Amino acid sequence: MVNTMARRTDGGVRFRPVGSRRSRTAPVYSPRGTGCPAIEQAVQGLYKGQNEESFWTLMSALNYALELETHVLVPLQTALSAQGAPAPWMEHPIPAEKADGLALWTLRNDKGRCWLPLFTSVAAAGADRSTASCPMADRTLEQAMQLALDTPGIDGVVLDPWSNSASLDGALLNGLLHAGHTPEGPGAEEAEAGKEAARAGHWAAAAECYQKAAEQGNSAGLSLLGECLYQGRGVPKSAAQARKMWKAAAESGEPIALLNLGDDCAARGDNGKALLWYRRARQNAAAVPDIEYTPRVCLRLAQYETRYTSRKKALAQAAEEKQAFTIVLESMLALLTFRFPKGCAGFNLDAIARAPFWSRGMDYNHGTGHGVGYMLSVHEGPNGIRGQRRVKSEDAEFVPGMITSDEPGIYIEGKYGVRHENLMECVEAEPGSRYLEFRSITFAPIDLDAIDEDTLTETARLQLNAYHKEVYAKLAPHMGEEELVWLKEYTREI
Repeated sequence: MVNTMARRTDGGVRFRPVGSRRSRTAPVYSPRGTGCPAIEQAVQGLYKGQNEESFWTLMSALNYALELETHVLVPLQTALSAQGAPAPWMEHPIPAEKADGLALWTLRNDKGRCWLPLFTSVAAAGADRSTASCPMADRTLEQAMQLALDTPGIDGVVLDPWSNSASLDGALLNGLLHAGHTPEGPGAEEAEAGKEAARAGHWAAAAECYQKAAEQGNSAGLSLLGECLYQGRGVPKSAAQARKMWKAAAESGEPIALLNLGDDCAARGDNGKALLWYRRARQNAAAVPDIEYTPRVCLRLAQYETRYTSRKKALAQAAEEKQAFTIVLESMLALLTFRFPKGCAGFNLDAIARAPFWSRGMDYNHGTGHGVGYMLSVHEGPNGIRGQRRVKSEDAEFVPGMITSDEPGIYIEGKYGVRHENLMECVEAEPGSRYLEFRSITFAPIDLDAIDEDTLTETARLQLNAYHKEVYAKLAPHMGEEELVWLKEYTREI
């Protein structure tokens, strides 16, 4: 199984088992955060392509997700019900260590095979009533796959069963999790040996191995030998020879070679050509995501895409982002400063935060806030703020002492995302009053440079100035002279 799964039809070898990398520095990806776009896009591609190439793209995406230690939601079959739950299970899942031993919620097809559903996002888990009210466990993708293998009677996992889905049987799971990484293809073994030598600092030996791999037409060997030539590691320094190696590797679609060509152009001041190389790297990396280069591709494009496209386009996007930043800020401040009668629940207050969006014909597709505790988890009920009630506990009335997040946001796919988040305490407006209000317990300056002052409402301006005055009063006694200069500048009135 291992050898047949290790090679893609285009000759690229990117299929690695979990743990084949010595270090992992990538951020945590989870259903409550970014989800896992690599998996979701690959599954969609499988539906469209229905061919071997789209299958290998999915396998590469799964390996990438495993190396990033991506989290998924695993439904449970327990005596607990959503009716008595302190908060929606999908957004407040049970930690993996507390879910051990709990019965799993499974699906059975018409052939009698049993599948464990894994959800890559909160939306995917809530797409069907049968799992929308299920308790959920938060596990890494690796843990969830291993759980399916270790549980008697389960034949495999199904990713996001209520939409475009993909089923992975036990053989595929074993291949993904436990396959030994055997380099394949001409020069692959020599390229791996070169990497080992490089990690040990033996650059002459590494360059020799890369040379042998390159002579066999191995694209990774060509790219890595180019890096040695460019830096003068183990071989005489030669930028011209390095470019020759990288261009040869780029012809076979090697993303690292494309990135190196882009970096070389940027170093020589040819930023327009650098952007072209980075775009080609993104196109090639999309089909074969890998922790070795995918984060680097994203970083380079983030650095260069708006800087070196047309000035008009860059300015237009910057203006749009500032407007979005400002709308979200107005929303956060509107809720933070709102006064309301006792007896109100989060359902009643959600519209206050959404009003700045609604007045512009916009909205956001997530809750506005959640309870914050110190005994169970950072997401702790019964208080919460959202527009659509899904469980009875969301009708809980606000009472003094409750801590709640205030976090409206806006996300434009493929462009940018903005979210402001403060924590606030519910307090009486005045002693004995029938009204309540919120008091901020987060004191951090808002980035004034990102605000579009031309569209900021007068009410929001006054609210922001009052908030910054309090921030300065709270933080100033704890800062030195240099820090105070900065704090005064970034909490100034506008």
